[in-house]
Amino acid sequence: MNEKTTPDAPPPGEAPPGIDEKSGASTRHDALTWCKSIFYEVVLGRKTLPPSQYGRRIPLRLDQDAPLADERRGGHPYVSNTIRTSRYTIYDFIPKQLFFQFSRIGNFYFLCVGILPLLFFVLVTIAKEGYDDFKRHRLDKVENAELARVLKHARHRVTSGDGWQSKLRGFLTRNPTALETCSTDAPWTTTRWCDIEVGDLIKLSRDDPLPADVVLLHADGENGLAYIETMALDGETNLKSKQVSAALKGYDTLEKIMASDADFVVEDPNPDLYKFDGKITVDGKSLPLTSAEVIYRGSILRNTASAIGIVINTGEECKIRMNANQHPKAKKPALETVANKIVATLAIYVIILSVGCSMGYIMWQRSQERRTWYLQGAQVKFHEIIIGFIIQFNNVIPLALYVSLEIVKVGQLLMLNSDVEMYHAETNTPARCNTNTILENLGQVGYIFTDKTGTLTENVM
Repeated sequence: MNEKTTPDAPPPGEAPPGIDEKSGASTRHDALTWCKSIFYEVVLGRKTLPPSQYGRRIPLRLDQDAPLADERRGGHPYVSNTIRTSRYTIYDFIPKQLFFQFSRIGNFYFLCVGILPLLFFVLVTIAKEGYDDFKRHRLDKVENAELARVLKHARHRVTSGDGWQSKLRGFLTRNPTALETCSTDAPWTTTRWCDIEVGDLIKLSRDDPLPADVVLLHADGENGLAYIETMALDGETNLKSKQVSAALKGYDTLEKIMASDADFVVEDPNPDLYKFDGKITVDGKSLPLTSAEVIYRGSILRNTASAIGIVINTGEECKIRMNANQHPKAKKPALETVANKIVATLAIYVIILSVGCSMGYIMWQRSQERRTWYLQGAQVKFHEIIIGFIIQFNNVIPLALYVSLEIVKVGQLLMLNSDVEMYHAETNTPARCNTNTILENLGQVGYIFTDKTGTLTENVM
């Protein structure tokens, strides 16, 4: 019986059709993914850490010879408690700004047709953005220099000034690393917020802000409760109560807390404010930890004489910083979207007009130029004539549009900062513009929503 061969079947020993195309597409996808990972990790500084195997383990022991190690970082110490709301550093400011500026359609077009006008415009915008970020750096420096009473978890501590970036910054600003701690309330020492580490004990007094995410160990409130204000986290003004874990019942003094030898296992840092998973082990007995026993950075201790907690998250791994979307993209106003559409439409119009004029020249060349003796040998090639028409119609796209918008933004910034009608006398707070790239959005507000009538009747936000 003869076997019939399918006409579409590949010959023996050859791969079916489509395999090469799939492997080639997979290779291109892998190469693109690798390039993106290199760009995000090296240029933008966004590196994703793998999750820990069993969670973050934090023992309550203050006499360790070495700082606690982070499993996700290959045994290196936990991140410092320094935060950074500024988007840039010394070494990544130029690459990030060039990336953000050339993402604009207008900037990319001017890059193709005129380097010098574009260079002037981009440098003006970069200088303005750099000044805004410089102000954020100053605010970060003030917050990181705030003081707290701390018991260090190890004799050797890693300070924020140990890195080469901090040393270089101190050299440039002529501000060497100051004395980190000083004895004030033995055994507690006064420490800068940026030098607080995971595993340290923190003592809080009434109206003290939280410098890091902590698990509550002791509170002087009624029934061991601590009352906190979380307005900076969720916008709510009502106080919330936090309690000490039942595993620490009876450990109501610092000496007993230090002798408890408690062991904490908590979840990896994440931005969820309303859910927390962990456990505490004391004397071989383990109990769960929930958000009722945890106080996050940004909260303020209210109506409680004092409280003690152990640090579990520091710096950029605190809940408030993870929710702040660290190193966000440059904010773009709605008016810029409209301007981009206008520029894109005009660019398409210039291309169509240039192509049409070039085709018209070719038609005229075929019908008329060959008959004129004085134009012999003066023919212009198609690619040359189309480039010439593009340069000729270049002025259709208004460079002055972007320059005018930037000048107007600077004027709006000066007028807003000097507006006496926006001065709050009770708190001595004038109006201050931190990001002048979205000022025009204030003029596009159509509706204002408030959550309570007192905001309107008493004019108090």
